[in-house]
Amino acid sequence: MSMSQPSAEPAGQLGARAGDVPAVEWSGVGYRYAGAESAALEDVTLRVLAGERLGILGPNGGGKSTLLKLTLGLLASQVGTVRVLGRSPTEARRAGLIGYVPQRPESELAMPMSVREMVTLGWSWKLAPWRRVPGEVKDRVERLLGLVGAAEFGDRAIGKLSGGQLQRVLIARALVAEPRILVLDEPMVGIDAPGQQKFAELLARVHRELGLTILIVSHDLRAIAAGTDQVACLSLIHI
Repeated sequence: MSMSQPSAEPAGQLGARAGDVPAVEWSGVGYRYAGAESAALEDVTLRVLAGERLGILGPNGGGKSTLLKLTLGLLASQVGTVRVLGRSPTEARRAGLIGYVPQRPESELAMPMSVREMVTLGWSWKLAPWRRVPGEVKDRVERLLGLVGAAEFGDRAIGKLSGGQLQRVLIARALVAEPRILVLDEPMVGIDAPGQQKFAELLARVHRELGLTILIVSHDLRAIAAGTDQVACLSLIHI
């Protein structure tokens, strides 16, 4: 797959302005899995500035997951470069600069913990062994529960949540470590139309309150158009 961008912006310069430092920048990125006849990604070039909201659109099996893994540092680009806030993706992830909300995993629902405990878990990787969660982190958890509209069910077991409620909790968990970029993978799968509208309003509130860069990866244009400033499309590579 290759990346095509809105005609309103020159190729490779989506939202770019002189003097701005990109939040995420893909430069000629390509990736081919071992044994594959064709590349999963080819010549992806795109720049996202700090504070922008970008939707990345593409069909199922079309390279979105590969681009996501490259951006998170879970795969290394074979061709071209990926930079996240001026660092390699691995460095950015280890520094806690990226908050990630995965597709709704069934395993999350089986975890024996409350909503509040689940959100706190998003910060615990910073905690030294045998140390308690600081009071300021507990306060941040409460603020985030309020921000995402989950305060009223903070003590509820994760397994008792609806799909929309779980997504709110996963966003709070991704935000508790204070990342500068929020990445969401197919965030509206399994959510009905009214729920999608509420979810778009939630993301707008999070963006307004925290000023994050937001990347939404989806196969459904309707699911990302309402919550993004720009949409970039992964297009098929013709061999």
